[in-house]
Formats: sequence, C-alpha cells, structure tokens
Amino acid sequence: MKMEKQLWFHVYSDYRTGMNVCVYNRSAEDSEDEDEENAPDNALEIVFELPEQGRRMYLMNEYPCYNTEPIWSKDLSEDDDYEKIYKKIFSQIHGCLPFEVTGYNSSYKEEGKYPEISKDILNLETVEIPSLDEEGFYFLCVLDYKGNELFTDILTPCF
Repeated sequence: MKMEKQLWFHVYSDYRTGMNVCVYNRSAEDSEDEDEENAPDNALEIVFELPEQGRRMYLMNEYPCYNTEPIWSKDLSEDDDYEKIYKKIFSQIHGCLPFEVTGYNSSYKEEGKYPEISKDILNLETVEIPSLDEEGFYFLCVLDYKGNELFTDILTPCF
C-alpha cells in the first residue's frame, strides 16, 4: 500500500527577503491545536506519494499551473545531500548558487550576493528536470519515507 502525505504551501514575496515558501501540515479544518498556525485560504494543497524508504525530492509549480501534485520527483538515499542537489538544480537554471545573505540594511532588507558555482556543486552529476516556464514559481521539497518535511526552498524566480 502506497503511503501519502498532504501538505499546503504558500509562496509569497517579501520586500526584505524576496520570494519565500511556507509549508503547512494541516488545514484550518483539521487543526486540533488552537495555537497551531494554519495554512492560508490561497495555499497550494499537494498530495505526495511517499518513498518506501529513504527520501524523495519533489518539484512543484505554484504559478501559473497550481498543480495539485508534484511535476517531478527524484528518489534519494539516506546518504544523498539534498541541499547540494538543490544547489545543483538551482545552478543549472540560474548559473549561480542561491542568494547568500551577508547583512541587512537600515530597513532590515537582506543584502548579499549570488555566489559563483563552487567546484563541489559543479562536479555533481547534472539533474534532469522538466523545462520550467519562465513566469512560473517553482520550489523543491524533500520528504522522508515517514512523511517528514526535511527541506523546502524556492527554485524560481531568483532575481
């Protein structure tokens, strides 16, 4: 029997930090804890088919498609470094690594740079992903076989 996990995602832009994605485990209707933060009404609901063992990386599109299931996935072992794989995919799309915060200005806006691709990321095998719509908002999420969310981050846009 295939195990599934349902999560809600909210992609938003903040003037201080740029594009972000929040992950929610429950909807307002399912919440048993009044203090628990609930997914906003416009959150993207996605049902994931979990791996039987290890972890799985999923690619989702929040806009313009609003897919209710991942558009791509990759099985990972316990030894795979999913953050490095995320950086490899990010670098394949953008030609640099994700934004590195070096400080904050007087308005608490993040300052920093998009670093050049490091050798350890360059040396990783190319990850075959579907072509991405230039206007779309894409993000990656990693879940383990128990349904625990291990990592979620924006993939596009970045600039």
